[in-house]
Amino acid sequence: MSRLRRKALDYQGGGGPIARTSESSRQMRQSPLSVWSLIFVLALLFPLRLDYAWWFFSTVSILEVVLSGLFFVVMFVAVLRGRIDLGDRRVFVLLALPVLFAIASLAWSIELRETIKSIVVYGAALATFLVTVALLKDVSVRALVLLVLLLPIALIVTAVLSYLPNSVLRPELVMPSGVLLQDGFVLSYRARFSHPFLGLSNSFATILAMLLPLVLLVRRLGFLRQWSWFVAVLTLAAVIATGSRGVILAVVLAFGVVFFWRLVLRGRVPLRGIFLMIVAAVLAAGFIWGNPVAREYLADRVSTRNIESRLHAFSAAFEVLRGHPQGVGSGVYLGSVSDVPLRSVHNSYLQNLLWFGWVAGLLLTIAMWFLPLVILRMRTLTEPARYVKQALALSVLTLLFINLSQASWEGSVIRIWVYFLIALGVMVVRQVDRASRGKAISEGGYA
Repeated sequence: MSRLRRKALDYQGGGGPIARTSESSRQMRQSPLSVWSLIFVLALLFPLRLDYAWWFFSTVSILEVVLSGLFFVVMFVAVLRGRIDLGDRRVFVLLALPVLFAIASLAWSIELRETIKSIVVYGAALATFLVTVALLKDVSVRALVLLVLLLPIALIVTAVLSYLPNSVLRPELVMPSGVLLQDGFVLSYRARFSHPFLGLSNSFATILAMLLPLVLLVRRLGFLRQWSWFVAVLTLAAVIATGSRGVILAVVLAFGVVFFWRLVLRGRVPLRGIFLMIVAAVLAAGFIWGNPVAREYLADRVSTRNIESRLHAFSAAFEVLRGHPQGVGSGVYLGSVSDVPLRSVHNSYLQNLLWFGWVAGLLLTIAMWFLPLVILRMRTLTEPARYVKQALALSVLTLLFINLSQASWEGSVIRIWVYFLIALGVMVVRQVDRASRGKAISEGGYA
């Protein structure tokens, strides 16, 4: 019997070090969210942007200010202790690759200003991962799963309130004027379920789609089973109401993998999952039916016009690569190097090629697709922790499918959210594994 297997049996039998810890250390390990954690979460939920220009940026977000302060504190404490918690080393290394590639692209960038801006954005996301790990490393499993449930509720409620007449949350009052002056911004906001702080429907749907597997995980772990099912229905309904075709297709593909696994390999039809989709679709239809603007522009969602424009952008990117096989540098707009007036190619993997060239772009894309496998290979000792790894891997897989139709890894706030959700999942894996060693799982979940 291997040493790891003997160690696992020792934990399950109650003889491991977790079972022998004192009551005070156990309480410390199962603490609620700290004040700093709550401030960080509030900044994530309400990342108000201000018309304040600094350096290369025309606006600044409250989230970025809070993140900078917390990152400084985390690094200062890490220096004093002589170590820094990376959550999971292999996951961290993969998430650090984009900023490293962006820094390297300074050597061939045709617009240094945009490349430096992208390095700041990538760096902020990586800092988010480290800050999240530091803030949540001693938080109890119950507090973490409650956070998972509250995040989509807070996001959806905020979005719903923004559609009320004279709401203080409507985009005209919380977004910089430069953003609102973009063609069709407010119209798109009204027609497709969007968020006043996270932006238009594609960005909002991406975050909700990544949260969905984690919400369903809460039910599987035995916490608030009816409540978590309701949150899952609400989250899926909100994704459908956004009308984001790429995100909806990604959710279908990711959960189709799970459906295929259970149907073909286990011979079980996930009836609850089918019922969840039906109820969510009905709720999403209610949003469209009650929104005159959404009804008016519903036909646009099934039009091939946007698909044709994106295919044109793909062709333009390949044309640019013929003249710049090494790439044009991280952050450079497609419109700056072609006749297509777009910021991105609407495909993260083609965007990697455009920015970093054929070799580096392919390497980064392959590394991104390895992330779910690395998550599944995280070292744990208990069955509940395996459930969490599966949910987190499904969340990341959903993002990878989304990236086939849009560059969701770009943009400061959404990238910060992506890294935050991955770090949150990593910490749930760790804390569930710790809490379940040598303990019986109560019907109500973990203490």
